[in-house]
Amino acid sequence: MNISVHSIEILELCIPFRFRYGHAKARHREVESILCIARDKAGREGYGEAVPRSYVTGESTESIRQTLVELIARCPFDSFDSFQESLRTIELSYPKAVPGCALCALDTAITDLAARQRNRSVAEMLGSEPVSPLIYTASIGMGSRAKLIALLLLYKSMGLRHFKVKVGDEDDLSRIRLIQRILGPDISLFADANGAWDKETGVSRIEQLSALNVWAVEEPLRVTAPSSVQSTSSQICREVELTDEHYADNAWLQSRSSLPLIADESLISLRGAKAIIETSAFKIFNIRLSKCGGYFRSAQFAALAKGASLSFSLGAMVGESPILAAAGAAWGESQPEHLYIQGHSHRVLHGIRFITGCPPLGRGGNCIPNQRPGSGLKIEYASLDKIVRKRQRMDVG
Repeated sequence: MNISVHSIEILELCIPFRFRYGHAKARHREVESILCIARDKAGREGYGEAVPRSYVTGESTESIRQTLVELIARCPFDSFDSFQESLRTIELSYPKAVPGCALCALDTAITDLAARQRNRSVAEMLGSEPVSPLIYTASIGMGSRAKLIALLLLYKSMGLRHFKVKVGDEDDLSRIRLIQRILGPDISLFADANGAWDKETGVSRIEQLSALNVWAVEEPLRVTAPSSVQSTSSQICREVELTDEHYADNAWLQSRSSLPLIADESLISLRGAKAIIETSAFKIFNIRLSKCGGYFRSAQFAALAKGASLSFSLGAMVGESPILAAAGAAWGESQPEHLYIQGHSHRVLHGIRFITGCPPLGRGGNCIPNQRPGSGLKIEYASLDKIVRKRQRMDVG
């Protein structure tokens, strides 16, 4: 399948939030991301995005930009199949730290452009058949009681019934009781600790959450802060902290927990995915396009989970733009076995809108991925220019 790529532009963005979003590891007032725009000679554009977090993959906007320059110089762009194959095998080239965010930005951009050139949707390019609407899980962060109540009332007005709640402080149980009081006792709720606990605390807190009808807990155990070990592109090597002991500790906790544990920050490479399977450390993979490396590498994670009889979900980065939200919807449609799907936080968080054409999020969190060519999105450049920090363009062909 031939493709035509003339140039690729790399843009560093800073998108302000309407209010602060917090969890056990960080408080966000804005989101820094990398936008990748692939163009052909006919003027068609394909959009890709990555949202780095140093405590997830160890990447930064600077390391992503450096890695993208390297990837663009070495990846084949004449054939979509050869491009895909290069992404499937790229991990062998990064023995220290796999640049998942950089791979995602490039993969989503090239796939979008290739789909537009064929007048097909991204979901069709991923082999999807039309399915029932995706049903999204919303995220509830830490914050003041007043802001929490306002957010819950908004979610209630939207008819949302599936939620992830951030936990990891002394207010966890009262926060969950308030959520259930406002949204109703029959909502579906799982917790995300973002590595807040030690093993003994994890055992007791998980049982308390179980008593409140929480059905799973994501990333419960504390991990050492990212080290100073860096790859050639200045990416922090987070896999240094994901040791045999880390997986053994989670396996110990999983064996004593009545709830399934979800791997997120512990799932950043295929090597790590295999370690989770070998140690039985988690029962669910939280696959996020930005950290796992885009469509085709994420499919490898899903295949490993299915092969080991584990469940998997499609998560999202807080504050990601409609570009990653649309990419997540297309990938979610192509992986109908997913346990749950997240995304579209930009609708609540973003203070500046620079994308049109994002598929609507209907009542109850229902969403049908775009069926228009490519991602179906269009950039409004006058608005985009307000949030661009740096630009770099590379000619390809």
